[in-house]
Amino acid sequence: MSRHALSSPSRASLAGDSNSVNPMGKGIAAALIILAATARLDAQDVDAVTAARVLEQAFVDCIADAERSVVAIARIETQQSTAPPLRVLDPFAIPGDQPENPRSREFVPDHFGSGMIVADPQNSEERYVLTTFRVAYGENTGGQDAIDRDTNPLVFIRLASGEVIEATTEPRAADWRSDLAVLRLDLQTAGVDPADVIPIELGSAEAIRKGRLVVVLGNPYAQARDGSASASIGMISNTARRPLPPDDPKGLMSDDASIHHFGTLLQIDSRLNLGASGGLVVDLEGRAIGLTTSLAALRGYESSVGYAIPFDEQIRKLIDDLIAGFEPEYGFLGIHPRTVTRNQVTGNRAEFPQPSAVRVIELALGSPADTAGLERGDIVLRINNRTVADGVDLMRQIGLLGPDAQVELTVWREREAATLTLTARLGKWPVYNDSRIISTATRFPEWRGLHVDYPTARKRFMPSDPLSVYRRAVVVTAVAEGSPAAAAGLKPGDFIEKVEDTHVERPAEFHAAATGRTGQVTLTMLDGSRRTIAP
Repeated sequence: MSRHALSSPSRASLAGDSNSVNPMGKGIAAALIILAATARLDAQDVDAVTAARVLEQAFVDCIADAERSVVAIARIETQQSTAPPLRVLDPFAIPGDQPENPRSREFVPDHFGSGMIVADPQNSEERYVLTTFRVAYGENTGGQDAIDRDTNPLVFIRLASGEVIEATTEPRAADWRSDLAVLRLDLQTAGVDPADVIPIELGSAEAIRKGRLVVVLGNPYAQARDGSASASIGMISNTARRPLPPDDPKGLMSDDASIHHFGTLLQIDSRLNLGASGGLVVDLEGRAIGLTTSLAALRGYESSVGYAIPFDEQIRKLIDDLIAGFEPEYGFLGIHPRTVTRNQVTGNRAEFPQPSAVRVIELALGSPADTAGLERGDIVLRINNRTVADGVDLMRQIGLLGPDAQVELTVWREREAATLTLTARLGKWPVYNDSRIISTATRFPEWRGLHVDYPTARKRFMPSDPLSVYRRAVVVTAVAEGSPAAAAGLKPGDFIEKVEDTHVERPAEFHAAATGRTGQVTLTMLDGSRRTIAP
């Protein structure tokens, strides 16, 4: 059965099965073996041109298979106050293609990009487009600039079959921190059979190494606006690459920093031309291993080599969250890290097994780090037995593990000249600005008008010095108007320490303690006051 079979896709099939190999991938691998063999045989025994054509055909077949899941994207910026509504004649037209109609020229798209079709693991009839945040929402909507809610962008998707579908807004989710966005396709309204919209299988990027060959499919210079993706062959130049820090004195601590600034990206020896963002990177087995991004461009698109967001385990989890409509979440340890080298360590250096690691300069009282037993001055050597080389490495590993993850920390404590193993349960890395959150679902239902989250969920509710103290409670993020919670005087920014006699500091704990209770429920606030919530 083809990897594009549409029988009830599951999470496992979305993540990719290492035992399931695309026949096209096998063809490429076999062709490479044949080509390599010709180098060792006399020319009269094996026709090198024939071997090359076998390899060529294998690439042709692989591209033909994968390009069915690649789409072209056109985004048109309009004002919500526009009246009457503007009619889009051809969202994929370029200047000169439009009819001679003065209003039609207003619809030359503001931005072109690429995307790939993915399936809903819970609903085989749903199809989504995975692309980059910047393709879906524009180049200037990350960082400190919130998405402009006064605009009403129209996003159109051209499928490989040629059909044009307008992306819907429900469900629609995006995460500027990972530069990922998921758009829903309303296939029913468009009259398109889901069986004709082929989702790609997400492969695994964990085993990707320098030197691996890949195929890149996308929409460079809007040349794929007819639905036919442009393809190129490249090689993985490096892994765990990162762009320069944001142009901000805070550097990686800036609100503009994404998870990729801590070193996640694949580097490909192919330029990333305008419009190629959101393109598909396919391995030789024909499975998606990454999504091209312009995030790492230093001097515009054309001078940048290719970069891609790898589909490793952590990124695939973020994608699953986005498909579900959730806000993606990142892990928080609660320390200020500083890189330290072996030469800067006092005591028995023979016990220090690596050239560099991370020293804990500060930690928040009550934070996951503090609760785990970390102390100021400790040196973190490994996280879950993975070496920690520097502060950037630590931030990436902790962030991608996500909140609630149990992590094992291998620590060198200088004053005791001992290596310790500590276990921490991570919190949630704060969101700096609610207006940059694009989600259409919540992990937990509203309880009597309340929505709660981790105490560090929003920076605006944290102390000015985030490492001064970790509030061991849940924070109220929203209160429904006219609800029992509103009647009790609760408001966003309040911290709830107990539900009746049960201590809570994670949303799952709050809902486990509150859900199912009948009658009045007493909540103890962090300041010691109490609120009684009616049913």
